[in-house]
Formats: sequence, C-alpha cells, structure tokens
Amino acid sequence: MSFNLQIHNVIAEKNGAMYFDMKDGLYDEVMKIYNLSYQDMFEEFNTVALDKAIREGKMIRFTHNPELAEYAGSFTDQEWKYLKKMVTICI
Repeated sequence: MSFNLQIHNVIAEKNGAMYFDMKDGLYDEVMKIYNLSYQDMFEEFNTVALDKAIREGKMIRFTHNPELAEYAGSFTDQEWKYLKKMVTICI
C-alpha cells in the first residue's frame, strides 16, 4: 500500500489540522538542488516541523497507523519513532 498524500491533505483539512505539503515534484527538486538524501530531508524538514509542533503543544495525529508493517522505514514510521523518542505518548 502506498501513502496517498492527497488523501492525507484532505483528511487534515477536513479536521482543521495543519500538515506539511511540498507540492508534487518539489520534494525531489529540493533534494537534487541541495544534494540531499531522503534521510537529510527528513532531518531538515520533518523533525523541525515535529519539534515546532511539540514546542507549541499541538496535538499530533496520524492519518494512517504508523505501526503497520506496510509503513516500516517510511517517513510515517520515522516520524512515529521520532515522536516516541521525544515525548511521552499515551495511547
């Protein structure tokens, strides 16, 4: 199963939530221009956004279950692991 960004955006907008969207093709373009890997992009963009959300006391919701095997190694999985490392999560 592949992650559908459009569905993610629709769910976030419908619930009045914030989300990050680099638009189609821009993510890869930034990687190429600045010679960044996907891991670099995660560290430069995703962790910064997550840290800001934590500092501001935002509620962080996943539109998909990050613990499913199909997301192993994905940014969804990495974000979940990062959050678990940074804060105490109550489920």
